[in-house]
Amino acid sequence: MLRIGYRYGFPTIQNPANALVRAFVGNNQWGWLPHLDIGHGSGTLTVGGELRIHRSTHWGKIQYAERLPDNFDPDYHFYEYNGEKDILSLYGHELYRPAKSTTVMVDLQLVRDVYRISNEKYLGNNFALPYFFANPKVGVNYNINEEWNGYLSCGYTSREPTLRNLYAAEDSYFGATPQFKADTAGGTVIYHFDQPLAKPERLLDLEAGAVFGSQNAHFSADVFWMEFTDELIKSGQVDIFGQPVTGNAERTRHVGVEFDGSISPAPRLTLSGNFTYSINRLVRYSVIDELGYIQQGALVSLDDNPIAGFPDVLANLRITARDRGMTASIDAKYVGAFYTDNFKNEVNRNDAYLVFNAQLLPAPVGIAGVDLTLRAEVRNIFNKLYFLGGEGDAFFPAAERNYLMGITTNF
Repeated sequence: MLRIGYRYGFPTIQNPANALVRAFVGNNQWGWLPHLDIGHGSGTLTVGGELRIHRSTHWGKIQYAERLPDNFDPDYHFYEYNGEKDILSLYGHELYRPAKSTTVMVDLQLVRDVYRISNEKYLGNNFALPYFFANPKVGVNYNINEEWNGYLSCGYTSREPTLRNLYAAEDSYFGATPQFKADTAGGTVIYHFDQPLAKPERLLDLEAGAVFGSQNAHFSADVFWMEFTDELIKSGQVDIFGQPVTGNAERTRHVGVEFDGSISPAPRLTLSGNFTYSINRLVRYSVIDELGYIQQGALVSLDDNPIAGFPDVLANLRITARDRGMTASIDAKYVGAFYTDNFKNEVNRNDAYLVFNAQLLPAPVGIAGVDLTLRAEVRNIFNKLYFLGGEGDAFFPAAERNYLMGITTNF
């Protein structure tokens, strides 16, 4: 356990107990985001790119534990490796106006990503895995008059799995292995690091909507249909760091409507809000039932079940008053019920909640040439007890009523 024993230079006959572990990640990132706008009479073409180089160092050590060997080194790393990700992308974004009231948008992004793990201590599971994606999108916007416009869009995007979907190297000390095709001929495990088990997520997104805008009001409505192949969804479990464990679902679907708006019924008063109703379902997805929700150890179909972590209803409402530089607002947030696993298990269901917050920003005050702005907040005004979310049978309670004050300075 925790790589302590004769094999690792710390002779002991018993495992440490009640260990407190420190996990460290040191990140360094460099990048370049060039772009060029080209006007051509009836439109504008924007071309650009992204170059991003990410390097990280990961290690874990034991801060405290009972029954450690007498010669134990407190700076001993029981896992250690370097993570890398390189991103190179090129894109073109065209806005073409065939008529005064019509704008056509055409986008294309080409992306090449490379994941790497190197210098893995103990096991030497080092690899480099490239991905290449082409992400097109087309859309059209029609201005009906000065206040109304409508739009349609269709896009296809892809996204690589996370590094932990490929190999949770931090967990290797208790048995985590690279998630690649493997051969065990001759009693030795050989991983094919060009054949990962986790697949890229792919999305076909269709949207249509309308927008109204006037001097004191703004409203929009949108209908969306999102068809996923191999969507990376929550499994209802967490890793050793409390982060959700995700995996591919063969087919999933998100369909819904969104409304957004604001209106000023009086010169110093604004009412704004948004509302979303969506149906988020597993279309084709089968898993091994490890916890026995349906039939323990069996391959079970979860087709048509809700997707973990997606409420069908989301709504926000805010009332804001402004006067002589001071701003005060009260907002309400509603989150509908949702499941914390994909089995539609009523025990693992997060109840809907409605919570209210208030904010106050007095007018800025100038002192010695410095503008000071005070911010005061009361969160969860009515001290509602509720769960913010959860993973499987683990639920995370929200904070009770709490207060926040801050000062912003502008020189």
